[in-house]
Amino acid sequence: WDIHANRRLSVLSEILNDRMRQHIRETMGAAYSYYAYHDPSRAYPEFGMLRAVVMIDPEDADNVAGAVKTIANELAENGVSSDEVMRAVNPILTSVAETVKTNDYWLNTVLKTSGRHPELFDWSRTILSDYAAITPEEVSTMARQYLTTDAAATVAVVPDNRE
Repeated sequence: WDIHANRRLSVLSEILNDRMRQHIRETMGAAYSYYAYHDPSRAYPEFGMLRAVVMIDPEDADNVAGAVKTIANELAENGVSSDEVMRAVNPILTSVAETVKTNDYWLNTVLKTSGRHPELFDWSRTILSDYAAITPEEVSTMARQYLTTDAAATVAVVPDNRE
């Protein structure tokens, strides 16, 4: 429920996604389909997930999992650049600026559950200014805190070759 932290974690996931593109797709040539995202829990306080998903040949699972962990370690150790934050935040700002103009946003994102969660009104008022204020230092702090690969869970979903 810490919207300030959740927005920064969303930016971190966008930066992780971009680094995955650069390394796993462009350098390794191991995957075309990949993504990273932050999934905060509304049900459990202080719980959420930052996920990296890569669709690959099962034989490459160990190499790609290692590459994702290396990318996460680099983010945790070295932080993010101003350019990376700008490239992550600008599309979010554009999308949010368009989204808040729609009835669907106000009805289904803000009003629908505002009776139980009145903080949604404040969140909607601060969404643009808060994203615009995100700094590389804040995102780097999140990377150090949450991208600890010793606590990461790795899941490989591999097809069964039995027919």
